[in-house]
Amino acid sequence: MKGAVAEKVTPIYDGFQVLAESPHASADYKRRGPFPQWGRATGAADHSGEAQSDAKAAYQNALMWAITGDRAHAKKSIEIINAWMGTLTRVTGIDGVLASGLQGFKFANAAEILRYTDSGWAEDEAKRCEKWFMEAWHPTIKHYAYFANGNWETAALQTKMAIAVYCNDRRLFEE
Repeated sequence: MKGAVAEKVTPIYDGFQVLAESPHASADYKRRGPFPQWGRATGAADHSGEAQSDAKAAYQNALMWAITGDRAHAKKSIEIINAWMGTLTRVTGIDGVLASGLQGFKFANAAEILRYTDSGWAEDEAKRCEKWFMEAWHPTIKHYAYFANGNWETAALQTKMAIAVYCNDRRLFEE
């Protein structure tokens, strides 16, 4: 992708242009969280919009960093992840499984990109992030969503797999 963008090869370059124009892909993005808890459909203070926005910004800035090499994007993604991992203790709410599945995936993939590139993210922070994924995100998706239909289980599965890959946890991945 990095090479195709540098050479302006379509359709990859066209897709990159869409990404680059996203306000969530901006290194000037203003973080909307974090919060100790968040979840969808929890009431007036569910903070789902803020969590969704920040998860998207962490991931899109990590992608922009990986594609362009502009360290400002790496710094923004690191800022967002570090803030959330220092505050968020759980995802809850009536559809917390879906919420965790949809946003956890973005945080985990952003963290994976940052960890294995020269992003400037300290390894002790990356290790703390492993713990955060296992303590704040995984409990909500641990048993998937056997009670639901459609995308709930798939969302939980994709996040569980992304966390397992990030944590280098083969047992969790095979589960």
